[in-house]
Amino acid sequence: MAKRKVAKITNDCINCMACASVCDFDAIREAESGEKHEVIPENCTYCQTCMGMCPVSAIIEDTVTE
Repeated sequence: MAKRKVAKITNDCINCMACASVCDFDAIREAESGEKHEVIPENCTYCQTCMGMCPVSAIIEDTVTE
């Protein structure tokens, strides 16, 4: 199984939607709790555009196994 980098939104998220507004891959959605956003790993290409837009640096690197 291969590992792949993806973005991950931490609990520091302030739910401002800046990340979702710049994601061209529909890889970010509001979490079920409604308190923050979350990354859909299957859609994330790790382009890092969302990371640059987050005003509180709440998006970090993560890995998934495929």
